[in-house]
Amino acid sequence: MSAPDYPANEAERLLALHNAALLDTLPEERFDRITRLAAHFFGVQTCLVSLIDRDRLWFKSRVGLEEEQLDRDISFCGHAILEEGILTVPDATQDPRFSDNPLVTSAPHIRFYAGAPVCDTGGQPIGTLCLIDPAPHDFTDDQKRVLRDLADMVEHEVAQINQAEVQRQLTANMIRTSSLLGTIPDMVFVIDRQLCFLVCNEHPDLLVPRLKVLGRTIEEVLPGELGMQLTANVNKAFSSAKVIQHHYTLADNKSFEARYRQIDQNEVLVIIRNTTEQTLISAGVARLSEVARQTTNGVIITDENGLVVWTNESFSDISGYSLEDIAGARPGNLLQGEDTDPAVVKIMRTALSNRESFNVDVLNYTKQHIPFWIRISCNPMWGDNGELKGYIAIQTDVTKEKRDSDLIRSNESLIKSVIEANDIGTWRLNMKTGELIINDMWAALLGYTLDELMPTDRNTWENLTHPEDLIYCVAELSKETAGLNPSYEANIRMKHKSGEWVWINTRGRVVSRAEDGRAEWLLGTHFDINARMIAESTLQEQSKQMRAIVENMLDGVITIDAKGVVCTFNRAAEQIFGYTSDEMIGRNVSLLMSAADREHHDTYLSNYMDTGLGGLSGRNRELEGLHKNGRVFPIDLGLAEVQQLGEVNFIGIVRDITQRKKDEDEITRLAFYDPLTLLPNRRLLLDRLQRVIANCARVKNYAALLFLDLDNFKNLNDSGGHIKGDILLCQVAERLNKSVRQGDTVARLGGDEFVVVLEGLSTIRHEAANQAEAIAEIISAELNHGFDLDGLVYNGSASIGVTMFAESHSTSEDLLKQADMAMYKAKAAGRNSVHFFDPQMQVAVSLRAAMEQDLYDAIRNEQFQLYYQKQVDQFGTLIGVEVLLRWIHPIKGVISPAQFIPLAEETGLILPIGEWVLHEACLTLALWASDPIKSALTISVNISVVQFSKKDIVNTVLSALKVTGARPQQLKLEITETLLANDVEDVKSKMLKLQCYGVTFSIDDFGTGYSSLFYLKQLPIYQLKIDQSFVRDIINSPNDQAIAQAVITLADAMKLDVIAEGVETEAQRALLQDMGCGVYQGYLFGKPCALEDLII
Repeated sequence: MSAPDYPANEAERLLALHNAALLDTLPEERFDRITRLAAHFFGVQTCLVSLIDRDRLWFKSRVGLEEEQLDRDISFCGHAILEEGILTVPDATQDPRFSDNPLVTSAPHIRFYAGAPVCDTGGQPIGTLCLIDPAPHDFTDDQKRVLRDLADMVEHEVAQINQAEVQRQLTANMIRTSSLLGTIPDMVFVIDRQLCFLVCNEHPDLLVPRLKVLGRTIEEVLPGELGMQLTANVNKAFSSAKVIQHHYTLADNKSFEARYRQIDQNEVLVIIRNTTEQTLISAGVARLSEVARQTTNGVIITDENGLVVWTNESFSDISGYSLEDIAGARPGNLLQGEDTDPAVVKIMRTALSNRESFNVDVLNYTKQHIPFWIRISCNPMWGDNGELKGYIAIQTDVTKEKRDSDLIRSNESLIKSVIEANDIGTWRLNMKTGELIINDMWAALLGYTLDELMPTDRNTWENLTHPEDLIYCVAELSKETAGLNPSYEANIRMKHKSGEWVWINTRGRVVSRAEDGRAEWLLGTHFDINARMIAESTLQEQSKQMRAIVENMLDGVITIDAKGVVCTFNRAAEQIFGYTSDEMIGRNVSLLMSAADREHHDTYLSNYMDTGLGGLSGRNRELEGLHKNGRVFPIDLGLAEVQQLGEVNFIGIVRDITQRKKDEDEITRLAFYDPLTLLPNRRLLLDRLQRVIANCARVKNYAALLFLDLDNFKNLNDSGGHIKGDILLCQVAERLNKSVRQGDTVARLGGDEFVVVLEGLSTIRHEAANQAEAIAEIISAELNHGFDLDGLVYNGSASIGVTMFAESHSTSEDLLKQADMAMYKAKAAGRNSVHFFDPQMQVAVSLRAAMEQDLYDAIRNEQFQLYYQKQVDQFGTLIGVEVLLRWIHPIKGVISPAQFIPLAEETGLILPIGEWVLHEACLTLALWASDPIKSALTISVNISVVQFSKKDIVNTVLSALKVTGARPQQLKLEITETLLANDVEDVKSKMLKLQCYGVTFSIDDFGTGYSSLFYLKQLPIYQLKIDQSFVRDIINSPNDQAIAQAVITLADAMKLDVIAEGVETEAQRALLQDMGCGVYQGYLFGKPCALEDLII
């Protein structure tokens, strides 16, 4: 067995497989439908959609196989993905790659395999659609094309999964991000070290629109004192792990509380809450208590020792503890449990011991010991004289938020990208002297150390600035120093140490003036905006690309508002519906619908907007579209609901599925109807037959199944050609339809086989049988009339087998087998006749099937034994033996070769059996070669017609000789005359090749078969064997004597040896010797026995 190689691009292939998101998923009907169709169409036991993982073969869909996966190194499919086309293995036992494969030598006993690679949208072979059967098959080019078409259907389904997954992830990310920011009631900002706003949520308290905040600095958005306060607190947060609090009031008396907390070394999170209302509320304890009581957050107030003195109702709702339960206790003693994080507990205790505020998320337990997550914001309460009065803790139940943490975590990459760190460079420029003072980061932004740039002056900056940008900067600096601009800012390109130009945001303002009022010192910053500038450029390019993609998609993309008015209409939509974009934008989308769908569209959309019911988005539906020219055609429509500027819009993806519908109809026709006669095929027949069986059980009447096979149809094909044969089949189909009643079924199984199902017969068996026989005779008579096959007059007939059924437990397949057996009985009776099924036929078939299974078991369990029978010359000297096969069944005992050899030849099992016999015989020869007494003995081995007809028989014999070391001159192969009736030239060629190595041939049972002097003359025959049927009565039968004498005389004339088998008496031997036969075999010299019992 050879394990399959890995493709050259195995890593890319495995990545494509896992991106397809199919492994270890639940079965899906769209794949199962294809495997069922393929299994029925090709008539195989097993059909699979396989996915080839790193070390396993996993089945997305399977028919006829229980296992969900197999090892890759024994898989056939691992070989199939290496092929550009379809891998076919007609008989795995004859293929050296698979002959010893455990899937071949044991269950499922694969003999036939055909596999078509299944690729993802990028062309990577991620698996196969394959066919498996325990019997060998020939696989035609037409069948390969059908298998490829079905594999393409699997690829189409895989591609749909990829598109749906991309759309799902995009939608999920948008929803999660929107939900994350939308659930926060405060203004939320993320500010980097360059004091630029990276994140800002939409909020009514923003001083400027959100879009004018993002990407700008604090100074740009909040000039003046407030901006400086915000800047100072951000810088404090960067240097402290504590939460920085900041209160400020605007000119309109709105009060705000800002909290600053460092996210990492490069970003600070700022949450600003409008506290106008709180500042207006009196400090009265009663009012505060009422507010705390009615808030949805839990509130706990403790004394200076941390013992609970008051809780609100929301706390009780969250924790289950009433004020009476927890008063006088420390909250942590009741609320914390075994899974509470000790590190968080330590943070809280440390803050309390230091009389500081803290904000934590902690796992607490309710009174019922149910875990829940709580977000605690705890602050000390101070008296008028600065003494500690206690603590107030605001608790928010964040259990759901924690449960959703996995979803939020998926957006961490987005949050991190939004708040990525940017370093800040600072500079001071003296406008009079040109002195320039910079920090380390200013130099580092350009790849230098500070020492490398020292000494620095205005020329340092000017020499590093792009000439085009320098002109603009000098002009802006002049305006700043003249007081014409509130500040100086520019995005400029500066020369990096690597030689590349990098984008820097430079900004500054005059911080001191000389006595004459002229500007003296300017202070400013440098921010690395190279990535941002590149990103903006890339974003513009991507935006162009996205628009180009939408405009060039094969699917129509139509955007409508909540009233159904078209907002966008891409080029593919124009081609699908015939309208231009200008014609459709502003008009209702119902214009594109057929009358049936248009009537309900507006009401349906309105109800959805009002109630949210109806499921418009998230699934595809098939509708009828209306072309501008009035043509109605089928479309596939998928809708996605989106929010744009606060308004609900819908994006529709439209696909013209006219061709797909035609293809589906064609697939149905191909799947259920014979393409030549247009009669139902086997699949549809079985479906109808199953319904007839159910109907018979319900109404208690009989039905009949007629199996027809045209007599001598092969002769017509051979003489008149397949075209004439096809014409006959079509005319037979027409006559059958005319001969049966309305409601009966006429089907073609294939070849020249037809089936007729007669239903609604009598409830009495013999009357129903008479009715069936009458219709069968009508059919027979109709088919006996001559046929005109395009000028060729043909007289035909049919053999018809009939089986009756009513309340039967037989399956459809059982009934077909019964009728088939009856048909063969009609064939045996002389053709052109009708024969009814006899249960004894089934018994014979069952016995044959049981023996076939026993044969498989015998090979697997080594139940065969070899017996040896002596061959002696006229002096009684042993000159050789014939090896004979015996089957020792563990239950049935010794089974005669006459019983199992014909079945083994018919099933092909004779091949492995024969190879084993040949190998064992050669082993014996090799063993005897070292013994002077036995070294000259020959061994005769019977070779069946099936064995010798195989192309590799010569290699098989030579391989057995080579492996065992046996001498070819001592090996004699016995062949029958039946073999010689086949291709004489082929037989001759094989015999001559083996003769060249010293192997000899004997004609077994000579005179009982195809005796011909021609092949005796042509073939390299060494010996003739007189059959025991002529020896048995040779003493008393003149005819047997004459035949034996003729064989002996013929052999002598042609210089051939002759041996007589079946010699049981001395009288027989003596008579044969007198006739000229000098070599004998039979019970007179010894019965066949095991090798160890052979006396030499």
